[in-house]
Amino acid sequence: LIPGKNAVLPCGADLSRFYPEPRRSARRSLGLDPDRRYLFFPADPDRPEKRADRARQVAETAGVDLLTGGGIEPDEMCAWINSADAVLVTSDYEGFGLACLESLACEIPVVSTPVGIAPGLLRALPNTLCAPFDANAWSGFVSNLLHDPDPRTPGRPRAAALSATRMAERVLLAYREVLAAGAVTEVSAADFGNDGEIR
Repeated sequence: LIPGKNAVLPCGADLSRFYPEPRRSARRSLGLDPDRRYLFFPADPDRPEKRADRARQVAETAGVDLLTGGGIEPDEMCAWINSADAVLVTSDYEGFGLACLESLACEIPVVSTPVGIAPGLLRALPNTLCAPFDANAWSGFVSNLLHDPDPRTPGRPRAAALSATRMAERVLLAYREVLAAGAVTEVSAADFGNDGEIR
């Protein structure tokens, strides 16, 4: 490794799997009422750090149904996101925040606590909110969104900047920089401890 130099290389969103689709048809494909209003909490509600209690509070105050993740097949996640009028990321913390990125790839509004990549990703993006959790403020924002019968946000270009393809290119560039610096000449199994850490 190069002393004093590092890079964060997240996996990125697969834009071939996450894309905008008509909200009503997405709902029909999942057996949801195409005329109801839905918020989507894209995590397992049993994970305490994701704070499903906050999402429930927002949905109840705004008077809309809450859909939750956990146990959703990966191939269906795009339809669940597209079924929502907005995605709620209510977490106490996120390492990166892939759900936010995938939602923007579908052009679905996101309401998020300032965790992971959300502060930079949502900055000044229409129909999104990144702010510390406040039940009244968040519910008011969602209620305003719902004045639009089909709320969307122009987030796909931002998601594209952090797509899986772009992240793979960054990983390749990082490896090339390390090799060009001569920091790594050859790596063998003997260079790793039993815990997988480089010695």
